[in-house]
Amino acid sequence: MGVPLRLLAIDDNPVDLELTELVFQQLHVPVQVSTFESGEDALLALRAPHAALPDVILLDLNMPRMPGLEVLRTLKADPALRHIPVVILSTSRHPTDVEQAYALQASGYLQKQVSFPDFEQQASAFATYWLAQLQPHSPPSW
Repeated sequence: MGVPLRLLAIDDNPVDLELTELVFQQLHVPVQVSTFESGEDALLALRAPHAALPDVILLDLNMPRMPGLEVLRTLKADPALRHIPVVILSTSRHPTDVEQAYALQASGYLQKQVSFPDFEQQASAFATYWLAQLQPHSPPSW
C-alpha cells in the first residue's frame, strides 16, 4: 500500500475534524490523520522535541483565539516548520482570504464542500496529489 500520507488537520470545529478523519479513513489510499482543535495546540505539538512532522497541514481559517492566517504566518516564520506545505480548507470564498493565504505561502486553498460525497471527492483528490508528491521522482528516460 505504500508509505502513508501524514496529514495534520487543524480546525476548531470538532465535528469537522471527525468528518475529516472519517473521510480520509475511507479512502483507498494510505492516510494517517492527526487533529488539533486550535492552532496553539498544533504549534506546541509540532515544536515538541522529536515531534513526527506531518507531510502536509490542512488548516481552517476561521478559528477563535488564533485565526488560521496567524497559524500560517507562525508556521512559515519558524525555520524548523516552514518547509511543511499548508493547505487552507475554509468555507470562506472571499478573495481577500485567498490572496492573504497565498501571500503567506499557503500551498493551496480549498473551499469546504457542503455535501459529504463532494467532500469525499475533494479528500480523495487531495490525498492522491500529496501522496504523489512524496514519491521519489525518477529522471526522464531519453
